[in-house]
Amino acid sequence: ESVGMRVGDYFRERVNPDLIYSTDYANSRNPEIFVYGDLDTMYGFYVRDGKLVPREQPVVDGNIILASPGFKFADATGDGNMDMFLIGGRSGVHLNENGTLRRLDIHKGWPTITFTLENGPENFGYGVRDFGRAPYLEFIYWSEGDTYWPDYVTNKQPSDFGIMRALKPIIELPTLSGQDLVDMATRCAEDDGFYSGGRDCWIYRGL
Repeated sequence: ESVGMRVGDYFRERVNPDLIYSTDYANSRNPEIFVYGDLDTMYGFYVRDGKLVPREQPVVDGNIILASPGFKFADATGDGNMDMFLIGGRSGVHLNENGTLRRLDIHKGWPTITFTLENGPENFGYGVRDFGRAPYLEFIYWSEGDTYWPDYVTNKQPSDFGIMRALKPIIELPTLSGQDLVDMATRCAEDDGFYSGGRDCWIYRGL
């Protein structure tokens, strides 16, 4: 199982056995040792004559994908091709373009969300699903629950949950290449690490 990858000048560099690597975000500004757990690789293989043979073209662009606990395939655009929906707190959609999946830049169509909980914007997940209107998809969001109410939360209400209907087809959004994801992770760390909430950190923070 992969735990992530390094980015910046160390992207695709060989592992140095003399270094101790870290997945702790506190080390995100030290790209030589920091392993980005939110980025992962995905490769495709065929089984031919009992042997694994690498797929001729990438399954996902650049063989790079945001880490996800699972995914499912469905036609998100109505063109008859299977697209990929990531499953998890920061899920996304990859469109099938001639046999290679490319991630949609959902941030370009990000809706305005009003949370009732004070910590809602900091602790929420989202997903994009087809409820039978493809290529017009639904945006689902929810606040993650807490096992206790922090003292700073004065508006103590149940967690938010909502479903928004798309007004435009999903195919109008641009796509992100695998290299785009690496570049965004690199700039995010350079801006002040993953805690900055900067423009290029949204995809890793779910914002």
